[in-house]
Amino acid sequence: MRTSLRLRYALAFVVAAAASQAAFARRQTAAPPAAGPDAGGVVLHVTVASAGGGAADGKYHRLEVRLTPVGNTEKELRGLRVRGREGYTASGVGVGARQQPAPARISAADLSKLRWIEGSWRGTGDVKNPFFERYRLDGDSALVVEGFEDETLAKVSDVTRFELKDGELGGGNEGSRWAVSELTEDSVTFAPVKGARNTFRWQREPDGNWKAILDWPAADGKPARRRVYKMERWPPQK
Repeated sequence: MRTSLRLRYALAFVVAAAASQAAFARRQTAAPPAAGPDAGGVVLHVTVASAGGGAADGKYHRLEVRLTPVGNTEKELRGLRVRGREGYTASGVGVGARQQPAPARISAADLSKLRWIEGSWRGTGDVKNPFFERYRLDGDSALVVEGFEDETLAKVSDVTRFELKDGELGGGNEGSRWAVSELTEDSVTFAPVKGARNTFRWQREPDGNWKAILDWPAADGKPARRRVYKMERWPPQK
């Protein structure tokens, strides 16, 4: 247990130094980071080793820490030279893929929290033309989303089912799949499981309407980005 605690203290120092140096350098030379809740979080793989016999077991330890350094690029993180203390030195720093939240455990009772989203909606915002969708719960095992060709809601253009199976509420289309990572009385967040990178959240507003918030992490030299759609009852309620 003592070795574990010392490793954690050493790792904390390494991560703090890395984040501090990269953030300072970027603030001095770059434009403000892209809008969004994160700027492409990364995973630091830090190998710490005994320095002068400080470690009780005298072995190397490869640890992983997840952080979201706003505005820092992978290239900057790879170029950092950091050092540890408390008997440990950082002998290697590598960058891995961003970790997504694990799917939440969802029950049939939890699914009923989404009744506020049932109905037909008109979407506007970060999109060229308005779009129209209908949301409905299918019993206690699925949420069905229907897209329509136009405001008449006469012809369905696509259907997506989010099904509850083995405690996971997930679904998708065209080879992509998302699952619920967080569900509250007023919002639901979906994280990518397969074939996708973006997360999205449906957030209920006080006026009874809601927002769809889609976030993509930074990747391949491109900044993180966000789209927000405002969803209003359709037809408008009188």
